[in-house]
Amino acid sequence: MAAYGEWIKGRRAPAAMRPPAPGSGREPSARIAAGGPVALAVLGVGPRAARCRRVDDGSLVAYRPADRVALAPGTVVTVKARVAAGRLEGEVIDTAVDAEALGLEPLGLVELAPGPPRRVRLAPLAPADALEEAARLAEFGDPEGAIALAHAALDEDLRRLDAHAILGDIALGADRVADALAHYAVGAAIGDLSVPAEGAGELPWSEADNHAYLACLYGCARALRRLGRERDAAAPLARLLALDPDDGLGASGLMRALQR
Repeated sequence: MAAYGEWIKGRRAPAAMRPPAPGSGREPSARIAAGGPVALAVLGVGPRAARCRRVDDGSLVAYRPADRVALAPGTVVTVKARVAAGRLEGEVIDTAVDAEALGLEPLGLVELAPGPPRRVRLAPLAPADALEEAARLAEFGDPEGAIALAHAALDEDLRRLDAHAILGDIALGADRVADALAHYAVGAAIGDLSVPAEGAGELPWSEADNHAYLACLYGCARALRRLGRERDAAAPLARLLALDPDDGLGASGLMRALQR
């Protein structure tokens, strides 16, 4: 859904800035013009620096942001960059959601019923006990502990959609609505790599493996509404209800509220 980048007031990374194709012969470049803009795919956010990949040449770099909390794993940030102590520093001048720029292998789809309607679930990744603990910590009042575990899980695999949802929920609960939207939008966009806009079938909420993706779509709608952007909020709700017409999340109630 191309709107994700627009929702967080960013833009998709231009094709020329996406990762080089395997065997393209482009070598990673360490040279950065002083103060020049550099687009970075955020792969993981650590206590002191973010692990990023330059989307122009594919080289891995460490980026030290001014505001680590506001940096969402899986976003593509454009930085007015300078090098200090072997790391990139500099102001973020643009944030985009572009799942294709991350170079991820889409999650598979497992067919539950051929249909009609076709019903599917997302193929699960290996279990991550840390994310169950992160959800528990978030529920019982330790958001910092939950954030640390969620970031650690995403540092291993950005396709951990439940980690994006956890980070979004924590940010939304702390009234950092724009940050929450970025987390949810990344999770939804990565899920979209596996779930085409047409022909995917239904992804019922009754299947636990579908929870995180559907929750990210619902989170986008909730955050957009909190930002006063009701028209934008209707788009992820429509997508959610098309995928889960049984409405396990109760999204139809929010849709009715938006239509009043």
